[in-house]
Amino acid sequence: MAIIMQAGQLALRAIISFVAGAILVAAFAPIGFAGLAFPCLAVLFYVCSDLTPRHAFLMGLAFGYGLFGFGVSWVYISLNVYGGMPAWMGSIAVLLFAGILAVFIGLTTYFAARLFPQGGVKRILVLAPSWVVFEWIKSWIFTGFAWMELGVSQTPSWFFGFAPLGGVYLVSFLVAISASCLVLLVRYPG
Repeated sequence: MAIIMQAGQLALRAIISFVAGAILVAAFAPIGFAGLAFPCLAVLFYVCSDLTPRHAFLMGLAFGYGLFGFGVSWVYISLNVYGGMPAWMGSIAVLLFAGILAVFIGLTTYFAARLFPQGGVKRILVLAPSWVVFEWIKSWIFTGFAWMELGVSQTPSWFFGFAPLGGVYLVSFLVAISASCLVLLVRYPG
């Protein structure tokens, strides 16, 4: 019975992570609700704050599928409408592409959980630099796609004023550390 309960809780956390990732897309252009980046990322960090490394990876993967599945959906239009690729083939291509990109977010949450398996404040705080490191790695290794960088979502906000000091990755770090602070406020209110 406990295993079924745990599986149900993990499935609910995965759904919440997926939805938070999908909502994060609205922080980027053309919608540009930059403020959504903070609570969406905080949801992921909160969900992963007490999980095993394997489960944290799965939550990061779910979040990444939500983010990239909706965020790079225009690739499907390019492949199907303009490239003439059959709809089923374009769908599979986009799902695989989103999956490859989602692995980087899964590795972010896995790394933090692996580094601090007991969870707690240290894990929550290490998620921010982990996010930036894997965001940078994503832009160079395997895919070379610096798409959907968290800092880019802040172009309409005052946070983007820090970009001249450290580029998009400094802005990403500031958003991620702010999300970590939100989680700390909720998880440890005293």
